[in-house]
Amino acid sequence: FPVTIFQSKSLEVHLLDFEGNLYGQYLEVSLLRYVRGDLPFADSDALVRQIRMDEQSIRRFFAETSGGMPAGF
Repeated sequence: FPVTIFQSKSLEVHLLDFEGNLYGQYLEVSLLRYVRGDLPFADSDALVRQIRMDEQSIRRFFAETSGGMPAGF
């Protein structure tokens, strides 16, 4: 019999302009745009710079496609 191995998948989501605590809550996430794959970083400063660039990119995406962040974001 063939054996199927189920692998867990994970997704890292950043909620822009949100303040609060969502630990233990269920969230529904819709993928609207793929930002980037995994990258190696030399240090934490390089990671922070990349996250800031990612944020700018996604903010431009929302500004260009829908006139701003969708309601509920």
